[in-house]
Amino acid sequence: MQALDTAPQVSFSPLLHSYTLEEFWALPEPDDRSHYELIGGFLFMVHHLTRLTVP
Repeated sequence: MQALDTAPQVSFSPLLHSYTLEEFWALPEPDDRSHYELIGGFLFMVHHLTRLTVP
């Protein structure tokens, strides 16, 4: 089997809203421990990871 050297292609729908920095800063803080990330005008919500317990 031959491995192909290709980078993953990421694309977003053109129907998504592209946020400005002003719109990003105007967003309310989430109620939980998550936070927002603005990357290239796209808004991502990053959930807080809880510590995993290993049995």
